[in-house]
Amino acid sequence: MNYFFLYQTSSGQLYGTPYLGTAMEWTNIPEGCGVIGPIDQSDPTATDAYQHPERYLIQNGELVLQPYLTVSSSGSNGEYTITATLNNPPSTPPTSVTLTIGSWTQAVTLSNNQANLTVQLHPSLANYAVPVSVSASGCVGASTTIGGTQTLPIGIQVYMPSGSSTPMIAPVGPGSKSFLAAYYSLSAASLETYLADIGTVISLLTDAVFNVLFPSVNPSLNANQQNAYNDLKANALPNLYTTLNNAYPSGGQKQLQYTQYLAGLSSTFKAYESYTQDLETIPGLE
Repeated sequence: MNYFFLYQTSSGQLYGTPYLGTAMEWTNIPEGCGVIGPIDQSDPTATDAYQHPERYLIQNGELVLQPYLTVSSSGSNGEYTITATLNNPPSTPPTSVTLTIGSWTQAVTLSNNQANLTVQLHPSLANYAVPVSVSASGCVGASTTIGGTQTLPIGIQVYMPSGSSTPMIAPVGPGSKSFLAAYYSLSAASLETYLADIGTVISLLTDAVFNVLFPSVNPSLNANQQNAYNDLKANALPNLYTTLNNAYPSGGQKQLQYTQYLAGLSSTFKAYESYTQDLETIPGLE
């Protein structure tokens, strides 16, 4: 098996996708291009160039590795440290790299061929792949993603929260308010928990209205209303699973459904509070 590499004669940059196969000659060479090969598959430089063609130039008829950057990240609890590494540095290496996230760029000093930047990822973006790229003068750049794997459905920005020294990546632009509202509406609890809580509060309200308040008021009902009320008493009220009588008996313990309902109220309040805070502090929401 042999490698062939097309390249632009004016710049030495590799052109198109390198070839690996059994051919011994490449004849259909595009205008303005040259070719080197065949190179045996066992050649380590050719193998690396085949895997990373953007890192090589053809100079004096040979594959020459250029200075190039790699980028990695590590994180926990929504905080990520992005590390850019300069490989095969030139005789006079750059003093800094440029990190790009969305339309935001930040110059970061290179020290011992490495540059580090810590950013905070807004929790609403945790499941999405947020692109990060790094570049430097005279070097081949690189890119990666932080967060999750899903495609971003919303624009992103980087801003500096008040009182913090760590940049924050957050939603921005058209639809960003709705995006945050949808996130917080589901982040407090699961959909199943919401449905259970709704059932609990409906059960409590039905008991309070028809078992407690209604008989004490003793309203005057017409025949249709009385018929419906009689049916409720016979078929609905006996089947209420959470009532004022059993939700939290005096001297006893709170019913499980009632306990979960109260906990759900607390988490929902915290989610609404966080959403309100975001509206007040994150710029560019629409």
